[in-house]
Amino acid sequence: MGSGDCEIADSGVTQALTEADRDALRTNPLLAGLPPTQFSSFVVYLALHLSHRGEFVVREGDDGCAMYFMLVGRAQVRRGTLELHPVEPPRHFGELAFMGLRRRAASIEAQTDLRLCRLDRGGFERMGRDHPGIALEFLRRLVTSVGETLVEVTDSVSQLLRERSL
Repeated sequence: MGSGDCEIADSGVTQALTEADRDALRTNPLLAGLPPTQFSSFVVYLALHLSHRGEFVVREGDDGCAMYFMLVGRAQVRRGTLELHPVEPPRHFGELAFMGLRRRAASIEAQTDLRLCRLDRGGFERMGRDHPGIALEFLRRLVTSVGETLVEVTDSVSQLLRERSL
C-alpha cells in the first residue's frame, strides 16, 4: 500500500485560487451559504491540486489525510475493478480519510484534467487554532454530509434487498 496524500510535500510554490475557483467552491454543499468573511477565511487553508487525465488523485487502501473539492473536470470513483460513480463539481471526496477514520475506501481516477482544492488535517488544525468557529461549522457540515450519505446508502441497500426478495 502506498503512502497516500499525507506524504505530499509542499513545493513552496502556491498558485492562487482564481475567482472561478472561488465561485466553484461556493457551490459545494459543505461551503454553500457560508458568510463571505467566513468563506474567505476558510479558503486560506486550501491548496490547489491539479491532476491530468488518467492519473489517480487517491488510491484505494492508501493512507490519507486530505479531502478534495472538485473545481473543474470529471473523475471516476473505483473500488477494486468496479466503477462506482463519477464525481464532478460541486462535489467533494476523501472525507473519511481526512477525518482519520480509515484508509482510502476507493480510488479516484481523473477522466479529464482536474482542478481541485485540497484540505489536509494540518490545514484544518491550523484553521481550528486561528478560526475555531469556522472550523467547528465546517466539521458540523462535514459530519452532516457523511450522515446523509450513510442514510442514502442504507436506503438503497434496503430497496435492493426488497426488490431481490420479490
